Amino acid sequence: MGDYAHTQQSIAVGHYQPVNSSRYLSGGHEFIFHFTQHGDINLDKTSIGVPYQDKSNIKRWKSVRADVRERGNAWFIPYETIQESRQHPSVFPEKLPEMCIKLHGFNNETTVLDPFIGIGTTALASTKLGVKFIGFEIDSSYVEIANEKLSQKDSTPRH
Repeated sequence: MGDYAHTQQSIAVGHYQPVNSSRYLSGGHEFIFHFTQHGDINLDKTSIGVPYQDKSNIKRWKSVRADVRERGNAWFIPYETIQESRQHPSVFPEKLPEMCIKLHGFNNETTVLDPFIGIGTTALASTKLGVKFIGFEIDSSYVEIANEKLSQKDSTPRH
């Protein structure tokens, strides 16, 4: 939010699908599960970090090396609202799997497994970061869309 003293109203940030019920609140988050082969992967929390809003924290905490702190477990990832029909019922922004890959750390030997690859968002993020990917999808029309997106994407790795 930035300067709290000048915030004059309540805000809601992000998109959510309204729940058609007078008994429940609409969900403002989705869960992300990270599975690893042996459960011994340390997270690189500042790789997806955010700048400190209160810059005095940079000097106050001895462990702080730069103007970046961990993001925590609630991530706001802006994305364009889809106005027309969707290619897939649960499209998510490419930034989401990109952040997950960065969080776990990666190098040119990294392989990302997406058991529900859909239209290839995780594959696109993997390609962008220069890592290998494996994905499964039972709907061949989604595989065609994913392959088309990958063929249009510049395959030059960017870190």
